[in-house]
Amino acid sequence: MRRHAVAVALIGIVAAEAAAQTLELGIAGRVPPAATVQLTLVQRYAVEVGASGTGPLVAFAKVYPGQQGLGPLTLRSLAGLGAAAVFFPGDRVAYAIFALVGLEIPIGDTPFTAFGELGVAVAPDPSPAVVGPTVGVRFDFDLGG
Repeated sequence: MRRHAVAVALIGIVAAEAAAQTLELGIAGRVPPAATVQLTLVQRYAVEVGASGTGPLVAFAKVYPGQQGLGPLTLRSLAGLGAAAVFFPGDRVAYAIFALVGLEIPIGDTPFTAFGELGVAVAPDPSPAVVGPTVGVRFDFDLGG
């Protein structure tokens, strides 16, 4: 019984700490053309979904391992894994998995963040891997914390 009380207390402390952290919802525009929505949890993890102007629907998870100061700038590194799906006429669907790395730079005391990412996508068919850069800007809505 005592162990259960300690476990419940520890879970409560962790949950309270997580609830006190920032929860953000961001809307991003990217080049090459894409629009995504990102939910950032505890300023360290994020889930992002969206659509590319070239057709694929994308979804990926990101982790932010740390940040570094560079003069007046703050650089946040990121890494992620995801999947993409392209729907063609005749019920044909092509899938790919991808990995990405990148940097984010918060823009002053505004809700805007600039970012750059480099991704590698691999499809299960015999096509070669595709490597591509992405740059963009995200507007984050603070949902509490």
